[in-house]
Amino acid sequence: MKQSIRVMTYICLGINILLSMLFCVAYCIYEVDLFVVVWLSSALGLFTFPIGIGLSIYALVQKQDKFFRKVTLIWNAAIIGLFGLTFYVLPSGTERLVNGMEDKYLSHYDAIQHLCAYATDSLVLPDSAALVVTKDGNLQTCKVVGKVFFMPSVIYTEDTTFVIDENQSQRLLQLHKASKMGEFTVYRPDNQINITFSTRGFGRFWYEIPYHPYTEEEMYFHLNNYHYCPYTREICFLFDGGAIDHDAPFPMKDQFLQSHGIDSLSIYHLFH
Repeated sequence: MKQSIRVMTYICLGINILLSMLFCVAYCIYEVDLFVVVWLSSALGLFTFPIGIGLSIYALVQKQDKFFRKVTLIWNAAIIGLFGLTFYVLPSGTERLVNGMEDKYLSHYDAIQHLCAYATDSLVLPDSAALVVTKDGNLQTCKVVGKVFFMPSVIYTEDTTFVIDENQSQRLLQLHKASKMGEFTVYRPDNQINITFSTRGFGRFWYEIPYHPYTEEEMYFHLNNYHYCPYTREICFLFDGGAIDHDAPFPMKDQFLQSHGIDSLSIYHLFH
């Protein structure tokens, strides 16, 4: 009986360590949405963790097998230490993503500006149309039929809604490749540009780049809209919670704005 309890404890703790590692890795890399999916999909943990806690308590209070107690103590300490390291030492997935948005934009600034300038100045798009360069480098023509939530809703059609010159399309694809960015979409009639930065589970981060620099009113709107994270007059960072929750605010927005000194006063001084 004691032997079977010891074996069962080792199995449960082994499973719990593996699940904890899976959760912590997902949290540090993704965090937004996907870690919830990964964690909840590991339904086995809903059973092994309570059982492992109960068996660990038994192992720690029993006095007959000191080795059993020592191994159980070490394994539980490893699980606790893993969670402590993940939540209090290592940067979270969200922090990596938000900082990564800024780093990628700054490191590819010139290429992004060339891409956007060409798309807005050299291409003539019909009203209610969109031109999309997918992350795989394919060109698609689309029709914009309205807005869902706070962003344009793009309906992809098999029939080409407008024709783009072959030389222009090749130039656009070359500039997109040089920018090393994700899916690129330019809308009419306002020539607004959206560039996907990252998709994590059901969450999506992207850049919004206007044809003309943002006005003071637009900057205040971005500051007070929880989906937006204003950066400069030339670009804004956006987040959509996707299928789980479209109302999720831009992660770590307050911390990001505070660290960069972006507030209503700085916006005021920007225009006056």
